[in-house]
Amino acid sequence: MVPLHSYKVVSALQAAWGAAEVQTRPILLRVEGKAGHGAGKPTSKILDEYAEVYAFIAKETGASWS
Repeated sequence: MVPLHSYKVVSALQAAWGAAEVQTRPILLRVEGKAGHGAGKPTSKILDEYAEVYAFIAKETGASWS
């Protein structure tokens, strides 16, 4: 199943914020196939999701760890 509503929301955000000078960062849309709605989601998928979100935040804020 294609998550059309998610794509439409991100498209609307990009259109609304695209001309705003204060919005200089990208919008993250993560689509995970066959993952369900949370309950019963495999631990590996949960870890992948958090890793991707934290990596995105780190990249966009210039964070670094030592």
